[in-house]
Amino acid sequence: MSHRTPIAIHQPGTDGSFDRALRSFLSLPSVAGWETLLRSVHPSRRHQAAREAAIRARAYGTDPTLLFHCLLRSGPTSDLLSLVESGAVEPSVVAAAAQDAPAPIKALWWALAAQAAQARGEPSRAELLLHRALSFDPDHPGVRVVMTRMARLRTVPRLECA
Repeated sequence: MSHRTPIAIHQPGTDGSFDRALRSFLSLPSVAGWETLLRSVHPSRRHQAAREAAIRARAYGTDPTLLFHCLLRSGPTSDLLSLVESGAVEPSVVAAAAQDAPAPIKALWWALAAQAAQARGEPSRAELLLHRALSFDPDHPGVRVVMTRMARLRTVPRLECA
């Protein structure tokens, strides 16, 4: 991890506890630090605070797997999904989340693990994980969305370097 000076985020109307908690989290990232960070803001602002913190953590070079575990506490959010879609998180980490997920979203997590594998250039693994997703719920709308994205990426021609 690089040791850059974190950029403080000041949320209007706060006492600065978010800024302090963010600096603390970025200096020594952990799930416990993430929870402290989110507790430092009013519950109505937690979603936005998590988004801002995730953006800063990614820019700061925080380990994507750790950030995934932090964001996972909020459920599938756009920041969590973008980590997975980018392939920054190992598919086995996403698959572990699928195993622990509540039944209604278990298929979605397996599909997301497949998408992570595809993003990492592991088509056979992606296919196996997608098969697992479909075995849980072939009609899950989230699985269908992931399948559509994956199919679209497969049709994009890859440029080869000499």
